[in-house]
Amino acid sequence: MKAFLARFWPRSLVAQLLLAAALALLVAQIVNAALLLKGLRSRAELEASTLVIGAISAREESALGRRALDRRQAPRPPRRRSVAFVLSGSSPVPPSFAQNDTLTERAAGFLGGEWTAAPSITMGPTADLPENLRRRLLNGRLLRRMMRDGLPPPRRALMFSARQADGRWLGAVTLIRPVERGSITALILQTVLLYVTVLLALVLVARRVSRPLSDLKSGMTKFGRDTNAAPLPENGPSDIRELVRAYNGMQQKVASLLSEKDVMLGAIGHDLKTPLASLRVRIESVEDEAEREQMAASIEEISAMLDDILMLARLGRSGEKLERVDVAALVDMVADDFPGESEKIKIKRPSDRIVAQIRPMLVRRALRNLIANALRYAGNASISIDRAGQGVAIIVEDDGPGIEDGLLDRAFEPFERGDDSRNRASGGSGLGLTIARAIARSHGGDLTIQNRRDASGLRATLSIDG
Repeated sequence: MKAFLARFWPRSLVAQLLLAAALALLVAQIVNAALLLKGLRSRAELEASTLVIGAISAREESALGRRALDRRQAPRPPRRRSVAFVLSGSSPVPPSFAQNDTLTERAAGFLGGEWTAAPSITMGPTADLPENLRRRLLNGRLLRRMMRDGLPPPRRALMFSARQADGRWLGAVTLIRPVERGSITALILQTVLLYVTVLLALVLVARRVSRPLSDLKSGMTKFGRDTNAAPLPENGPSDIRELVRAYNGMQQKVASLLSEKDVMLGAIGHDLKTPLASLRVRIESVEDEAEREQMAASIEEISAMLDDILMLARLGRSGEKLERVDVAALVDMVADDFPGESEKIKIKRPSDRIVAQIRPMLVRRALRNLIANALRYAGNASISIDRAGQGVAIIVEDDGPGIEDGLLDRAFEPFERGDDSRNRASGGSGLGLTIARAIARSHGGDLTIQNRRDASGLRATLSIDG
């Protein structure tokens, strides 16, 4: 059940508010309609019982007049064709009719009179009445008036029954007016009007709330790519404005801390590279050529590792601007950075031109790291370019031994190498994949690696949301 609700429950705030309000209004209108229809039926039953009681009262007054005066002087009973009377030796109430205690009590209190069996008001289907009664009622004035008003034929009838002093049963039957179509139409119009009014107001309020939240989400995403992003405008209700104000304050503090970090890293890089350069000059005086070359290689390794560390630390504060670049041309430029190994690099160019909004130098660095890994561990690299939604995916494959599935995630950890060697020539600095993934994420994409299922080797997919 929970999975079913999660499947159809909307994700956006506006849609959830509208759906919740629509469901609440639906329940409220169902209850309101049930109460309204019940009230209309009760009113129709009360009208029918009033009509029957009035007919019984007129009949009783006429009977008293006939006993007190000469027949010629007695008032004639009014003709009520909407009420049919019946006298019988047994109760005329059909078995399917049910007694209404409220109306029965009302009739007994109003009529009084001498009855050997207390009066009773019952209701049931018109079809269950005796044929003669049903025919008289269906030819009556009440039915003609209902049909003139456009009402359907009544399906229920109301019967008064009581046993008189002479032992015979008196029955008075009338039809119960059905619920008018106009009432149902008015209820439908009321529901539509209520839905339109309430949901329209909710749409306006929800948009006023959701728009600043959407701007906040976009601002957070933009700040993740560019820490120099401008503060967000403080719009919306007061609590939303306070949230945006707090976020702007946090963004300013984070940007300040990153600026301090950049200054510190610049100082560290300067302070470390200066003595390294001095050592590079001093080792020229070492007479042993083999020892001198080994010392120079160590210094170069330290300098390269320092560059990688500074590069990774400064990725979020890159000053390079976004440019629209032909991705295939960019891949060709990266392949040219490996002179003497061009025959080991194969590029599968797309059928149409793919242009992306990227930072070219950073993406070149990420691709260079991926191609260098493929050449280092497999001796070859195959590069293909494809569209990925609104962005682009650059896929680098090799025919090497791959990586164990359980160690794929560890490959992105800083200083994690593909072999156990500490030799930079075979294992590198261990920051290549870490830097490449950071560059991809700074462009709204990601870097994933997986073992090829169709052949041996590794597949690295660099996606960019450009």
